[in-house]
Amino acid sequence: MPEPFRLFAPPPAITEKILLVQSDVLYLALSMSYVQEVLLNVPVVKQDPNSAKSPSIIQFRDMAVPVVLGNKACPPHPTTIVVLFRSEALKTGLMGIACAELPVMASISAEDWLSPVPPLPAPWQSDGKGYRRDNQLYIHAVGLG
Repeated sequence: MPEPFRLFAPPPAITEKILLVQSDVLYLALSMSYVQEVLLNVPVVKQDPNSAKSPSIIQFRDMAVPVVLGNKACPPHPTTIVVLFRSEALKTGLMGIACAELPVMASISAEDWLSPVPPLPAPWQSDGKGYRRDNQLYIHAVGLG
């Protein structure tokens, strides 16, 4: 009798690592090739508290990094979890997302991507792919427009 694991097809080869980010109404799947660092419990401050359109920022090394907050991210807290990422669609270097929960890493294969999925709201850019985990659809974000 063959060994038990030989009775089943082997799982597909892992081709990519993604970071699953829950950020209020957004559920984002970020390619690890974009993500530079994950910072925990980092204060986020408004550049101008009187302007709703003003981006929030964190100080990271010698840079002021814009952070997505408001209805496109978790509400601002005294400290938040911030994911810093870089992508081809970003012209300013690093961008941050303030997360409601600790991001989760997933190792996936090309067959794990769902397509097509609904596009992300502006200013996010997506490529029509998504990943489902715990009955929640995470949409692949490739940058900000």
